[in-house]
Amino acid sequence: SRFFNNTIIDRSVHIERMGYTMVQARLYLLRHAVEAAAAAGRPPPRWFAFLSDSDAPTVTCAEAHAYVSTREGKSFIRVDRPMTQAQRDLDPMWIKSFSEKTCPLC
Repeated sequence: SRFFNNTIIDRSVHIERMGYTMVQARLYLLRHAVEAAAAAGRPPPRWFAFLSDSDAPTVTCAEAHAYVSTREGKSFIRVDRPMTQAQRDLDPMWIKSFSEKTCPLC
């Protein structure tokens, strides 16, 4: 596609729906986007938009970019799924799983 320049990212992860691997895959995509821009001598992207198979665009890309650009520096993160008990308790196994699987380079 013209957006990805027919690029294949050299890192992959098996996705488990609603699991930490989804976060890990997104981190790989973000890291690749920033590194690819730097390698091409371009500034990093100013924002990223992730859509799932259940999302449907309600505005054009131009309208979405115009909206986001007027709110630079503000967060658009919204989480509807509550934290698990292990997350709330900072369970050592949850921390180990997050550190090793989700964000090993953090």
